[in-house]
Amino acid sequence: MRYGQNISLFTSFRGIYEPFNHNRKIVGFDTWEGFPDVDKTNDLDEWKSGDYGVPDGYENFLSNVIQVHETMAPIPSIKKHQLVKGDATKTIDKYLKKHPETIISLAYFDFDIYKPTRECLERILPYLSKGAIIAFDEINVQDWPGETQALREVLGTNNFQIMHSPFRANAGYLEY
Repeated sequence: MRYGQNISLFTSFRGIYEPFNHNRKIVGFDTWEGFPDVDKTNDLDEWKSGDYGVPDGYENFLSNVIQVHETMAPIPSIKKHQLVKGDATKTIDKYLKKHPETIISLAYFDFDIYKPTRECLERILPYLSKGAIIAFDEINVQDWPGETQALREVLGTNNFQIMHSPFRANAGYLEY
């Protein structure tokens, strides 16, 4: 998630397209400290643990930004987002156990690297609804081969049409 651009956009879109659906939660997972672990087999050697961290206190700033988005949408008294701090490969299991009502209709992977992409993709599969969108911030990108490798191993790249935005060459998505 790093600086939270996408979670901010998703929160705004929920307010626009589903203004009264207070059950649709936007949940973001991040260490706020950069990469927890880099797989030297499936990621480039130049990336290391701790790369892409954010300044101290940034998670609070982002939470405030998202809260402002929510106050401008209908039903501002109900919090419809959650930021989960920590290594998502560990925190996602705790989150899903605590929230058995979870059904995922959109999963946006911006891990950049192999291990968390693969592990979290495997963990969310039972929670995906038919037609869910699975999106990747760096798919088919030479400098970030890990996301593509994880997708290939978990779902296969020949099982789905991968679509790209004409505005973001690195990002791609598929319908599950």
